[in-house]
Amino acid sequence: MAQIQVLIALALIVAVSADMHVINFAQKCGGNIIELRADCDSNPCVVKKGKTLGVEVDFQAPANANKLTADVRAEIMGLKLKWPGFNPDGCQGGQIQCPVKSGQKLTYKYTANVNPNYPTVPFLNVEWTLKDESGNTAFCFKLPAKVQP
Repeated sequence: MAQIQVLIALALIVAVSADMHVINFAQKCGGNIIELRADCDSNPCVVKKGKTLGVEVDFQAPANANKLTADVRAEIMGLKLKWPGFNPDGCQGGQIQCPVKSGQKLTYKYTANVNPNYPTVPFLNVEWTLKDESGNTAFCFKLPAKVQP
């Protein structure tokens, strides 16, 4: 029974990882991003209402930290709107073992829900930032996207 559970868990990990694509078109706005992946493969990233947007960010910690805080905003026509329902705890929500050490290579993983009631938007930037408790930016990127039904 335990072997079956392990096989199922491994299959789910492979299935989730298989949908991730390296994103080279996102604008970096701070921190030390090694690689950015998302579960979209177009520029702009197509985000479907009622679905999810998954991201994985390999980065290097800028300093020793006990706490990491994430912030995600949709930038539409110059307005930055907070992403509702987002878990700002970068450690628990981002699947990072805290505390972290300066220079440590880490991977942040998060799947954000896209509310089915969001408006259809032909273009926006998803600005995703992770900071430590001292305000040091671990990473920041702007991902071009559009919201579709």
